[in-house]
Amino acid sequence: MKYLIIMLLISSICFGQIAEDKQKHFVAGSVIGGVSILMMNKKVKNKKTKFWVAVGTSLVAGVLKETYDKNNGGKFDWEDVGYTVGGGIVGSFTINLFNK
Repeated sequence: MKYLIIMLLISSICFGQIAEDKQKHFVAGSVIGGVSILMMNKKVKNKKTKFWVAVGTSLVAGVLKETYDKNNGGKFDWEDVGYTVGGGIVGSFTINLFNK
């Protein structure tokens, strides 16, 4: 429980210094990671497998979003992908922590 509190404190302090676009990528990654874990609950029993699949799902989502941006006149930003994956790690870790 203390790890969760520490993560929440760190993320709330850091979010004030991070651009809004990066925050959106982090939140989207968290949702994708968490939902991925929940969708695998009945089929996959191994927590490590569920975690890595959820992180991979957030990576794919981040890369697809940046590819979409590049194809529509923007640029491909690896930093945005990193924030999406970071959110996926936090979201899937948190759901995995409370899931039995």
